Amino acid sequence: MSFDWNSFDAVQINIASWPLGESDGSGLVRTEWEIQTLDDLPGDLVGDQVSLHHLSADMSFDLHTLGPRVLSMTCVCPEEMPGPARLGAASAAWRFLDEQVSRLWMIGKYPRAVLPEFMRQRRGLVEQIPTFTREAWVWLSLIRSEPLLSEMAGRSSQAERLISIVGDSTKSPFLVECFSELGCRLSVRPETGRSRGLGLRRIQKAAIEFGVRGVSDGSVDSMAYATERLFDSLFVLERSLGLEVSGGLSMEEDRAWFDDASSLTEFENLSSGILDRSRSFCGRLVKFCSSERAQLALRNE
Repeated sequence: MSFDWNSFDAVQINIASWPLGESDGSGLVRTEWEIQTLDDLPGDLVGDQVSLHHLSADMSFDLHTLGPRVLSMTCVCPEEMPGPARLGAASAAWRFLDEQVSRLWMIGKYPRAVLPEFMRQRRGLVEQIPTFTREAWVWLSLIRSEPLLSEMAGRSSQAERLISIVGDSTKSPFLVECFSELGCRLSVRPETGRSRGLGLRRIQKAAIEFGVRGVSDGSVDSMAYATERLFDSLFVLERSLGLEVSGGLSMEEDRAWFDDASSLTEFENLSSGILDRSRSFCGRLVKFCSSERAQLALRNE
């Protein structure tokens, strides 16, 4: 799939860069990355059982298990290897681990979701969902964030009602109208000489805009982009509050979009398990939005 990463003018929470490594004095540099996974690693996983060396001719990799969900990956490459090339080679290894060993969560200080290799992965997964159910996949992601969107838009959440109608193609115009109205209510406040806060409104408006666009024209890029922005919104909010993002709502959203895509690819219909997952998530988000800390942060937006 061809995708222009510069074609969308919306907020990115991070741009990944290669950190300074440690030179060994022979023209090679070593860089260590701590990697967190979404689930426990296989109990018998050791570095020499997972071969990554076939993935790059210019970079070698050394893996060590640090905990049930934590890996250390040391990358060794020539000092003259450019940073983008280093990131590209390491990304191939990270994606291999994600798909063959255990789904990744954080790579260094970055959530996997913000790295281009995993953006490509997401689009590839969405392409595998049958065309007639991709629309439901996007709506489910938007509905999971609807309690937060509604809180910021100053209206009551309709998440339960929306979950009950998702998957009914005749109700798609209602969903379009519902989220388009939310987008209009999420007006970006003008500059007042003080900080713009976290920029959540801009991220959320982009998510709604591209989600609705994806439903309208079937664009996989727009659908995937919308779900990435929904993740961003949760991640930056939790991080701003000093919350542990591992085990938080952003982490659960990173599970949910993938699990929904996998289920819809295999079974091609909305099971009760898929709907219950979104229903449970919305319940957690409603509780989170009502907390005193979240209320204070959202008022500043």
